[in-house]
Amino acid sequence: GKFAKMAVQMTDKQHADAKAMFIRLDTDRRSALKYAQVHQALQGLGLEVQDPAKFDNNKDGTLTFAEFARCVAMAHRTTIVDKRLLDAAFQGWDTQSTGGITPRQIKHLMTREGLPPGISMSDVEDLIQYADANRDGIIDYQELTRLLLQ
Repeated sequence: GKFAKMAVQMTDKQHADAKAMFIRLDTDRRSALKYAQVHQALQGLGLEVQDPAKFDNNKDGTLTFAEFARCVAMAHRTTIVDKRLLDAAFQGWDTQSTGGITPRQIKHLMTREGLPPGISMSDVEDLIQYADANRDGIIDYQELTRLLLQ
């Protein structure tokens, strides 16, 4: 949904590499890759293999380039994010050292850092609500990890 614009981004080089791999593997020129081809592409890009079905919007057994790009972006994120990075991010956002991040803290951070283009404060509120799995009004470490690595 709307969160994808915030959470899943690739560098220009990563996007170009993904596009080149997609074109190379789309041998039948259907503008879609079968799941086996997606696995091959991710391995060829040196990325952790993701389940292509999670990105197959119309469930036709293939990924369009847009679906493939989301899959590759997620694989890039999963491959480069490690526990130290998550720990540092969480500690930086948990400004009051309470073990949780409040919606107010997240809104403040997003406002201070600047919202990505096309993302509104309403989208941020939706993201917070989505991330707060136990509905206690606070994003704890596990919820943040689940959000960033899903």
